[in-house]
Amino acid sequence: MKNFNRLIYTDNLEESLEETASFFKRHIKFYTEIIEKDKKVIKTFNKDFKIEHAKEVISKAHLKHSEPNAFLIAAPSYGTEAQNALLKILEEPPNNVCFIMFAKSPNHVLATIKSRLIKEDKRQKIPLKPLDLDLSRLDLKDIYAFLKNLDKENFDSRENQREKIESLLESVNRHKIPLNEQELQAFDLAIKANSSYYKLSYNLLPLLLSLLSKKKTP
Repeated sequence: MKNFNRLIYTDNLEESLEETASFFKRHIKFYTEIIEKDKKVIKTFNKDFKIEHAKEVISKAHLKHSEPNAFLIAAPSYGTEAQNALLKILEEPPNNVCFIMFAKSPNHVLATIKSRLIKEDKRQKIPLKPLDLDLSRLDLKDIYAFLKNLDKENFDSRENQREKIESLLESVNRHKIPLNEQELQAFDLAIKANSSYYKLSYNLLPLLLSLLSKKKTP
């Protein structure tokens, strides 16, 4: 059922998950929050997806499934360790199992996860601002000028800086520049470094140099 694997971007996690669940005779919802209130058990997707959730997914996926079963996973954000734990099983799903993940933004999911899933965008469209950089004619002079101008910009949040990294990856896809596993991981590491308050130009420099190197390779 690997061809059914999906990553769905949505403004409403629960609504999209329930809509998707209606298409499958058998499915399992993985809640990230289970609380008891007024003698009622309340299950939600409001908490972050962590390593313990990933282990539960993997454990249940490896059980014998005699009929097709959709694993539905939704969270406001996904921990890096949890996502890395899912990589292998997303690449090689067990028999009769497919995985459908829901996220509010591409920024919340590692590039290595995104490369393994068919992506659907059900959000209200707010396109990323394109970078002022033409990858088809990239050279060292362009990289230097771009990063110099970038250092002059005032970013009001880490999220805005993260969007710059995502915009670069989107531009790579738009120019149909192939990336291998190591190069995809480099984008993941840049996003992680951004969260650790590394300077944006420092994060983008190795990515841009790698793209320049690919351009020069016959």
